Amino acid sequence: MEYVKALLQIFADNLNSILSFIGIVISYILLKSTIKAINEQNRPFISLSIEPIKKPSNLFVIIRNTGNRTAENVEITSEPKLESFCSKNKQIPLIIDSNGKINISGISPNQEIISFFDHALYRYAKDISSNDKITLQLEYSYKNKKYKDKTVIDFSYIKSVAPKVDSPEDIDKNIKKIADSIFSIDNSLKSK
Repeated sequence: MEYVKALLQIFADNLNSILSFIGIVISYILLKSTIKAINEQNRPFISLSIEPIKKPSNLFVIIRNTGNRTAENVEITSEPKLESFCSKNKQIPLIIDSNGKINISGISPNQEIISFFDHALYRYAKDISSNDKITLQLEYSYKNKKYKDKTVIDFSYIKSVAPKVDSPEDIDKNIKKIADSIFSIDNSLKSK
């Protein structure tokens, strides 16, 4: 019995120390959690969306920083590779390197970068096989910390609203037919 009383006395004498130690551990855990939450709120958030212009076959590619800090070394990779069939070098009008990556040195908070993407020409090109989905990998950094996101954009809704675009060969044939018809009309008017 004396042994139990002695043990209880030691426990009672050290209860304040034990409670203080538990309080310090809990405070440390809460401090780490708070710092993590503050850091997550005060970082860049890069998003990429594709939005229709007036025709559903022509789209805007919009890169936004909705965060509170500047995103550095932004790199966007797509699979399959985004190509524009309107531009001469077959690239969407953004900074694209030889590997098909979009590289942007920095995007400030609330900044948007908008570019044009002619999806109908891309979708109906003969050498492109697509299931109407493009996977985009986003990588950027802030204060030497890397952030990575993956987005899949599904264009299947366009099938119901976008007319089928003729191939460049079909367009050339149609233009030739129109030119021949105009030439024929012109000749018949000159002969009268």
